[in-house]
Amino acid sequence: MTILTLENSDYKKMLWKNGLAFTTQILIYPTGSSVFDNFDFRLSSAAVTSDGTFSFYKDYTRYLTVIEGNGLHLEIEGQATNLKKNGSICFSGASKIDCSLIDGPVIDLNFIFQSSLIDNVSFEILAADQLLELVYGQYIIVLLEGSVKVLIDSQNALLVAKLQTVVISIECNEVQITKIELTESSRFVLIKISSN
Repeated sequence: MTILTLENSDYKKMLWKNGLAFTTQILIYPTGSSVFDNFDFRLSSAAVTSDGTFSFYKDYTRYLTVIEGNGLHLEIEGQATNLKKNGSICFSGASKIDCSLIDGPVIDLNFIFQSSLIDNVSFEILAADQLLELVYGQYIIVLLEGSVKVLIDSQNALLVAKLQTVVISIECNEVQITKIELTESSRFVLIKISSN
């Protein structure tokens, strides 16, 4: 099992692929790839302050959530939908998407992955006082509010604070189960990735 903790200082601010605004890249894999390379997956967050269009990513699938603000109105290939805070939507990166703000700016979180390499992704926004168990797979935790404790074993634990991101990789032959202990004030995104 490997655990990688990313701080706010590790994130990278850059232009959107279409150059219309800025985004904060939290994580990209393989390390050193760019939005113009043949990357496997990428996690980013952006402050959306005006209406506009989404970048085009052929052969990729995207998950999007609003983590702050009143939401976004999306026109995906002519189909209208509203994305509110703590909701999520999955769509093709090749889709033509027009976006407009619902009553003010928002902060979003975007996870994009290459569909031919990754066949199983779960993307959840969780807010609960509970204990979660993580088994085989790769997990990304983005803490939005409160704190969570990653229980590595009976003697070791990692406390995750607001705006930190943790990547946990558990091999299929590992018997150990990693647990996440939440508080009542916890709100975070949990992404699980399985490759083809």
